[in-house]
Amino acid sequence: MLHTFGHLVGLAHEPCRDNVMYPLQGVEDLDTMVSSTSAQRELVGRALPREANERSTRDGKLRFVAATLVRDAGAIVRAVVRANPFRLLSRMPTMLAAALSVIVVLLFGAETWDVAHAVSVPQIVAFSLMCLGSAVFVLYRAFAFDTLLSRDRRLTESSIVTAAATILCLVLTLIIMFCLFGALMHLVIVTVFPEKLMESWPGAGTATTTLDHLKLSLFLAGMGVLAGSLGGRSDSRDLVRGVLFVTEDT
Repeated sequence: MLHTFGHLVGLAHEPCRDNVMYPLQGVEDLDTMVSSTSAQRELVGRALPREANERSTRDGKLRFVAATLVRDAGAIVRAVVRANPFRLLSRMPTMLAAALSVIVVLLFGAETWDVAHAVSVPQIVAFSLMCLGSAVFVLYRAFAFDTLLSRDRRLTESSIVTAAATILCLVLTLIIMFCLFGALMHLVIVTVFPEKLMESWPGAGTATTTLDHLKLSLFLAGMGVLAGSLGGRSDSRDLVRGVLFVTEDT
């Protein structure tokens, strides 16, 4: 219990076998883990007031949320950097598989190429943003902790920081996914599909210009992110939370 509490307040592992923060290998190590250094006790003393006297409120929740986000912006950013959106994306194979399946089907449909020719740039940008926003909402609902309010209906500082770090990490993960799919689709379009097919396949007109290809890439990437978020709900909830909030030393 002391060892786990030490991680909670930021203590690192110690090589000494009788220290409470020794990286134990089995239950037999617990009998000797009884001591702590003055530096460890000082760190615990500095951390305890922050942990034990957490800010919370029942009234003025919007103002409290804004103040907490500003005050704890550094902690939120550090949590996201530690989680690493690239790492989170690599841990969600179902999301990637669902996204690629939908993209491949759409890419070989003539109606999709009609979209590339007919849609305007503002429309495709708005569509992409809507897909990203919807995907973030779906994944947050799937992987976030259940509630922001405590049992006595108080809004706490830690719940706001946790929610903000989760949302920011999911946003960055999906943006990376969107960019990767967009670049991949553009590469496939310009290298695989012959120009004669681009001219004859769409029913609304030709789709041979670079702008048409970019619009099609954004459309496919947006659909892939949206489909991936729906498939990603099947990925491990505990795994995603672990990437976000558990360090390798914990």
